[in-house]
Order: sequence, then structure tokens, then C-alpha cells
Amino acid sequence: MSQLNRLRAFRQAIYEKVLTKEREAQFELLDALLASPRGCSFAELTLSPRFRRQWPSAYAALERGAHNQAALEAMLFAQLPQEPPVRLFVLDESVWPHPEAHTLPDRGYQWHQRRQAHGQRRTRHHDQTQLLHAGLRR
Repeated sequence: MSQLNRLRAFRQAIYEKVLTKEREAQFELLDALLASPRGCSFAELTLSPRFRRQWPSAYAALERGAHNQAALEAMLFAQLPQEPPVRLFVLDESVWPHPEAHTLPDRGYQWHQRRQAHGQRRTRHHDQTQLLHAGLRR
């Protein structure tokens, strides 16, 4: 089976077996999230061309929507290679606040719910990314 056909079958199975309530809106939200070029807000997802519904249906999909957790886990597990050795890598990005560290030229901005130093809601930070190898048990 070609990769494209496998992807189509996977998407169809997610729609039919995993999403159980408000599935159309949830599926379009997933498409919008996967097609977005960067992490964006929930409101931005509702403006995506992939989300063809009115924005209130997105909130209803999250509030009333449901999914079959066991079916989702089974489908994701089935995507792993069956032949040993199976290698699983985990990517983690952590943020270290450095609001006063002027020597780090590659610092970014991080938004915080609570106000930080000087009454600001955002602070300068330095990203730390780790790629870890995780063992896999079947």
C-alpha cells in the first residue's frame, strides 16, 4: 500500500473509530492544527482555511466532543514498525527565563499568564531542546 493510501486510511479510521461526538468539527480542527506553520492560538485555528465551519462550532466541538481513547492508542501503536529494533525518540523543548541576560543573542519571548518582572506579561527566555532515546516495551 502506498504511503498516500496509508495516510488516507489512517485519517478515515481516526474519523470513524476515534472521534465519536462532534467529529466533523474536531476533524477539521485537527487538520487546521496540522497544517498551521507554527503553534498558534485556538482562535487562529478557527480562521484557518482547513476549518470550514463557524467559530462557535470549534468551541462546541471541544466542549461536547468525545473520542475513543482505546481506539486512538491502538491506531497509534499500530503505526510503529513491527520488526525489531524499534527506536523511539522524544523531543522536548523547555524554556529557561533569562530576562536580564543580555549576552544570549538567541533569546526569544515567552508569554506568561501572570505578570513577571517590571509588570510585563512576557519575558525574554532561552530555549533548551533535548532529543532523548526512550526504550519501548511491547
